[in-house]
Amino acid sequence: MKKIFLWLIAGGCIATGACKKKQEDDLYTTRIAIAQFVPNADSIRVLYDGDRVTGSRALSYGTASSQNGIAYLALGSGTHNLGILSGTTALNNKIYSFGAGNYYSLFLYDSLKAGAIKTALLQDAVTKADTLAQVRFINMIAGNESLQIIFKKDTSISSTDTYLGSKTSPSYPFSTLRPGSWSVSLLRNSAVIVQPASYDLQAGKLYSFVAKGIKGATGVYTESLLLMKHN
Repeated sequence: MKKIFLWLIAGGCIATGACKKKQEDDLYTTRIAIAQFVPNADSIRVLYDGDRVTGSRALSYGTASSQNGIAYLALGSGTHNLGILSGTTALNNKIYSFGAGNYYSLFLYDSLKAGAIKTALLQDAVTKADTLAQVRFINMIAGNESLQIIFKKDTSISSTDTYLGSKTSPSYPFSTLRPGSWSVSLLRNSAVIVQPASYDLQAGKLYSFVAKGIKGATGVYTESLLLMKHN
């Protein structure tokens, strides 16, 4: 079976040969982050040409892909079949073309209906910002109400978003923040629905803050924030 995972050199390049090898790998590699927001599905596995992208780890509701704590998974670029399993049941299968050196986020969402779920595959615009952290806010709580995320340090920065599933062409660019500890909370109609919590945002890193849950629900579906660390 064709090996699709291209293991990257951990840490910095320690020799010219190692740097050259990493550059060559980048010519054939795409990176994909995956997050699961399907409340009535069993734990989900994503298949890439039949191989399990997340290995033996299935994604339960409100969780994201992770390889050593990093959401972006390195996969072979080009044209590939992306399949989805809920438990042992095969759901969506679709052919996609993934560009070498590109970054993507795949969101699985809405309810499982007629053997299929909704998906949103976004190409992420990733730029280097070595001295700054980069963040974005994505609303995955179904409904017509906008949600507001607030970042507080010595200043206050906010972003408002409507439900991803209500958008025709969703786009989620990253914005820069000074690195350090930020207090982050989530509001609906000016009322706090996720209490402030502290997050250490590092320079050169990409983060997605994703609102998840179901309004009025408890337990695993309590409204909360998922932090995806992309790199």
